[in-house]
Amino acid sequence: MLRVGFCGVGNMSGAVLTSALNSGILSPNQITAFNPTVSKLNAFAGIEIANSNLEVCRKCDVIFLGFKPQKLNEIAPELKGSVDGKCIVSLLAGVSTKKIIDTLGNAYVIRVMPNTPIVVGKGCTAIAKSNAPCDIYKLVCDIFRAAGSVVEVSEDDINKTIPLSSSSPAFFFRFVKAMCDSGVESGLSYDVSKNLVLSTLHGVAHMMESSTKTPDELIAQVTSPGGTTLAGLTGFDDFNFEEMISTVFERTVKRADELGK
Repeated sequence: MLRVGFCGVGNMSGAVLTSALNSGILSPNQITAFNPTVSKLNAFAGIEIANSNLEVCRKCDVIFLGFKPQKLNEIAPELKGSVDGKCIVSLLAGVSTKKIIDTLGNAYVIRVMPNTPIVVGKGCTAIAKSNAPCDIYKLVCDIFRAAGSVVEVSEDDINKTIPLSSSSPAFFFRFVKAMCDSGVESGLSYDVSKNLVLSTLHGVAHMMESSTKTPDELIAQVTSPGGTTLAGLTGFDDFNFEEMISTVFERTVKRADELGK
């Protein structure tokens, strides 16, 4: 039985661990985890709590890196050489396989970019195809499928997925907040505004999943000449909405690339 370790159990990696345990893909007795704030591990009954990241790496075959990418250079010297021949599953945004191997040792590396909806089982995770052993790669994919959907990409493309899934919940939350705030400014209550926006978002997602129509065709389906929707869309045009989204995408990917250096 593979022993699976977690170096850092924050919100994201904690949600991954919770999903893996709840789905039965992993059992508590095969988990070793370390977190600087030990109380965060109290929710995971039956797992082994390690005293350090080094202990996790020495004991485990598959090791999830769940700390902040900025912490890698600080943590790496302690772990150097302890992961040779093992498999690293990296949640570190922007950090390349080459950098992980250069700083930690000669391990297999699977890079993953999950997003926060995994906490409710509706996540989307981009996984970079890897030369890791097939059984381990399948296990990692199964862990993330238990918490939502999985999209496999090349490592060259994984940073490009960040603004589309990993970071995008924050962008959607901000859009929803702006919509709700506008509803309140018009005289509606916050609860009514939020209910209308979220219900519509659910419907829109379902329509796009079930329809063969392009986004432009779906927009046209809602937009009648001289109508309210067209009047609203002119605001998107006036403020160069698509150009703004392109800028958001470029800045997110650029930061991911910077973190990997």
